[in-house]
Amino acid sequence: NSPTSVRNSLCEVHSEEWLRKQVCYLSDCQRHRNGLHGVIQPNPQYEEVPPFPSFPKAQYFLATYVRDVYQRLPALLAAATSIHGSIIKIDSTYKVCKKLQGSAANSANMVTNVGNERGEILQCVLTASEALESLQTLANGLMERYERHQQPHPLVLYTDRDCCASTRTRSKFQQLFCRWPNLLVRLDIWHFMRRMGQGCSSESHPLYRTFMAKLSTCIFEWDAEDYQLLLKAKEEELVAAGVQYPSNAAVRKAITSEELARHCRRRTRGADKTTDLLETLLLSLSSATDTLGNPLLRENITEIWMEQKKHIVCIQDPPDIPLYTITGCLRKGRVSLPTYRCARGTTSLESFHSHLVKFIPGTSANAVNFQAYLLDGVTRWNAARTKAAITVPTGDLRIFDSQLQAQVNTLSETVHGKKILPSYQPPAQYTGELFGVEYLYRQSGMPLITKDLDIAAKIDEGFEDYKDDDDNFLEQSQIHAEDGEDIFTVAPPSQSDSESDEEGEEGMEVDNEVTDSCGIPGWDKVDALAVALIEPKGLSVTPAQAETIIQQYGALLEYDKQPIQFQQTFQQKPLHGRFARIRQYRVGHVSLEKMKRCFLSGGAPACSPSKSRIVEAILIHLLEDITQPRREVDERGKNKYTSRYKLVLSAYNSIRARVLNSDILMQRTNLMLVNLNEFTLLRWYKNSIRRDEIKLLMQGFTLPQPQSCTNDPLLPAKILPTSPPAPPEDCHIFHEVDDQTGLARLRDKSSTQVIIAPTTPVTIPATSGTTSATLIDPAAIPTTSGTTIPRVTQWRHRKAGKDHRDSKRKIYCCSVCNQPVSSEGHAQYRGYRYCQYAPGQVPHDVWLAEKKAKFIAKRKI
Repeated sequence: NSPTSVRNSLCEVHSEEWLRKQVCYLSDCQRHRNGLHGVIQPNPQYEEVPPFPSFPKAQYFLATYVRDVYQRLPALLAAATSIHGSIIKIDSTYKVCKKLQGSAANSANMVTNVGNERGEILQCVLTASEALESLQTLANGLMERYERHQQPHPLVLYTDRDCCASTRTRSKFQQLFCRWPNLLVRLDIWHFMRRMGQGCSSESHPLYRTFMAKLSTCIFEWDAEDYQLLLKAKEEELVAAGVQYPSNAAVRKAITSEELARHCRRRTRGADKTTDLLETLLLSLSSATDTLGNPLLRENITEIWMEQKKHIVCIQDPPDIPLYTITGCLRKGRVSLPTYRCARGTTSLESFHSHLVKFIPGTSANAVNFQAYLLDGVTRWNAARTKAAITVPTGDLRIFDSQLQAQVNTLSETVHGKKILPSYQPPAQYTGELFGVEYLYRQSGMPLITKDLDIAAKIDEGFEDYKDDDDNFLEQSQIHAEDGEDIFTVAPPSQSDSESDEEGEEGMEVDNEVTDSCGIPGWDKVDALAVALIEPKGLSVTPAQAETIIQQYGALLEYDKQPIQFQQTFQQKPLHGRFARIRQYRVGHVSLEKMKRCFLSGGAPACSPSKSRIVEAILIHLLEDITQPRREVDERGKNKYTSRYKLVLSAYNSIRARVLNSDILMQRTNLMLVNLNEFTLLRWYKNSIRRDEIKLLMQGFTLPQPQSCTNDPLLPAKILPTSPPAPPEDCHIFHEVDDQTGLARLRDKSSTQVIIAPTTPVTIPATSGTTSATLIDPAAIPTTSGTTIPRVTQWRHRKAGKDHRDSKRKIYCCSVCNQPVSSEGHAQYRGYRYCQYAPGQVPHDVWLAEKKAKFIAKRKI
């Protein structure tokens, strides 16, 4: 969405349209020439089309956008300072500061953002540091905003540092927000776990993910009602897939971390219990190593634990404050599962930081452009999050112009008696808070340039954009905030398999079933079928071998007989963003480009072996038979090696070819041996090796097994409101242009005929010997009777008439003394104003002589 990208896209569209016009014109000329040949006429000379005009530069589009933003500046600031929340979050990032160039380069150290539980941004400022003095103005503005709008004080503040007081009686944020005495400051749990993860030797250690998952288990416990509902839904899915009696272990392993975070609520266990569990975990894994003897935990893990132990209280959930909101409902099987949005932690701000960098297109922007991008981007972000926070249906309407929405609602209420946009509420009046780069400039005592003339001079300062290639196109990403918790901190319940299986297998009809690593039965039958498929040699399958394979296939469970469902690999992403482009004129096969990218080898898309248990069983047997690469000697006497995985893939392709070439197997079975390549085979094999290594390394360690689910229910989750919040009392007033439709005075362009008014008769009095006579006054007879008068002459006649009203001339005042510039003591010379009351002003003669000398010298140059 950079200005260069916009310019290139528009130039491409205009160039193609210009060429289409060329084709139309030249086609007409060709048809005309062919018609002349039919009547034996000479070829005429056709006029050439003018060349393609020069296209505006990228700076032109940038300047147009920045001027548009600054024209809407009051409305944008009012919308940005109208956001509130009961749970606020504060976090900083430094990545976007690198794009601030020009005169303000290297002056900002951090971008500090304050968000709420809905993902909206309350404040976004650039600061020189995160010190208490640097953020005090930000805190004062937020507290005054809540008081001015009569909003209840926030209850909780989440942060990634400075959560508790170490040497002071109050923490840093309690001092910043001193007017909110009941504000609870909590530490983000993800950052706490990352601090504990610093005690591990490496993030690539095989047991690192296990250690972090156990950390999450020691901190959180799941809501029993939500977890049981999810178990029931996953059991319905397994039954629908063909597993008749899935065990509790199989159902539990089928649940992913994403499903847990989406459909289940959780809470912290309490400070004392969390401390005991974490100490037990660290003692249990103190001697854990990998197969090379590298320890999982460093020697300084004790120091890290003693430092972070005091923050256990800071990561506990605030009492009697609901942190979850029901955002919708999702159906799995025959069970309806609610979807939740969690307000815990600063994850939503971390997600916003990844989008914040994309708000500033290109590689750099000066202060004026940076402020325009930032303010417009944050306002659009908040509008999208506000729209998602209520259940009012809005359709596909996508609009961010607040003034236009307010005008539409006002007119709709007048005409129809209802609002067209029921989810829109006008913003409150601007509170005067500093925003973005303006906050940084105020810290240094410099005002941010906001006047039109100064903006025009500063738009191109520090401009640098991406160099777009013709073959490379930047993808537009949808602005979306991940309001849920980080998936990294979500660990599945650690309830032991034996305990759950004893409870779940009561009353089962099937006993002693052989299961795979996921707990799904029927693995022995899949193994027998894999052996039957590997046994044939050559290019075909004999009838006896085919009957054996069909018999083994019939013994499979319905789960393994189900056809494989292939998901769409490449999806058409919707185009979003301010400068998204859509070229509708290119039509063709819908999946042509997808097929070109998807077909990796052999004319068919390569899949992972994990899509089918039959394929996995075949590969396991082939890997057992082929244990090393094959060496061959070529014609030159040099050794040529074929990798082990290529040999396994070649053997698998032979089995697959025999199955596809057998009409008996294809008609009487539903065998689907997917296409593989060396990359998918190697990735599947390495993942299985990693899982086996973790199981091996965890043998002999007794880890804490706390109760996974709560005994008492959690606080009920909040429900999305069905109507927008009440409009503020002091709404922002949009200055709209008066509607003068139909009030224009049409002027007749044709000359006006002079209308001769009735003349006044003049009576001449009678004298001696004569009689009185009535005559017409010659002065009253117009001399231009029957002729036309120009409009300019008519206007001059009207101007000289009695009904003419002199227009009042505007009085311009001096900016120094506020006196009229035409008063005594003022003068001007070639655009330069003179005021005798200006500080240190010289006499008028001396000033005039200096200005004339400068003008003469400039002309000589």
